[in-house]
Amino acid sequence: MTGITCQRCGRPICGECMIPASVGFQCPECVARARSRERDTRTTARRTRPRGSGAGRLATLRSQSATVLLIGLIVVIQAVDSVSLGLVQGLLAYQGQAVLAGQVWRLVTHVLVSGGILALVINGFVLWMFGRTMETMWGRWRFLATYFLAGLGAAVLMLAAGPTMVVLGGASTSIIGLLAANAGAKFHDREDARADLVLLAVLIAFSIFSYPAIVLADVGAILAGGACGWLWSTTPGPRAGRRRGSMTRSDQLHLWGAVAILGVCVVVAAVAFLVR
Repeated sequence: MTGITCQRCGRPICGECMIPASVGFQCPECVARARSRERDTRTTARRTRPRGSGAGRLATLRSQSATVLLIGLIVVIQAVDSVSLGLVQGLLAYQGQAVLAGQVWRLVTHVLVSGGILALVINGFVLWMFGRTMETMWGRWRFLATYFLAGLGAAVLMLAAGPTMVVLGGASTSIIGLLAANAGAKFHDREDARADLVLLAVLIAFSIFSYPAIVLADVGAILAGGACGWLWSTTPGPRAGRRRGSMTRSDQLHLWGAVAILGVCVVVAAVAFLVR
């Protein structure tokens, strides 16, 4: 015996049996027990850890920014469209004659189509710069509602009064709608919105000189987006109804307002079907 004791159990250990530890030495029996507990802990962790469960993925998805998810979806659609040689754009982009023939999903799905790599880069950059701020101000569902309602407004106005042969990848029009929503919110709060108006005027002027056929789409997106921004800045009066469940009075007001904007778009589209 060397007079050295195990740091765990305190028993004396011989020089041949002692095993160096972080502090002092341990006997073989304590080391064996520690390794056995480590293996048991790892086995239990593997059994209790969710193996890519749907609930885990859904929770991870919900924790992500809606702006990031939207950009990712647009990028994936553009990548698949490039691989399929334009097949995806042919199925999702707005085209008046196709909508009148019954492909009504194009009124909404066109907002996920960029129309090219350069447009994708520009749209993604603008969404990244402004979308996160708007999502922080309004919340996830209001941000997404603005994006899709602006795109719907652009499509139904094109359907009602625009050329039916035009093919529109409407991600850019929805982004214009987001910018208009910011201006609408400023108008409601009586803030200075001149910079926003100048930017919208520049974008419309660019459309007039580069692709005048889609000017109506920009106007429709501005009208719908501006209405959304005005709505999100509206608060219920003191005599408004009580809170229902998890929805606040503001949530209820904004939800019904969004339904009203959707209803106006549906009515315009229905009139376009009857007239054209």
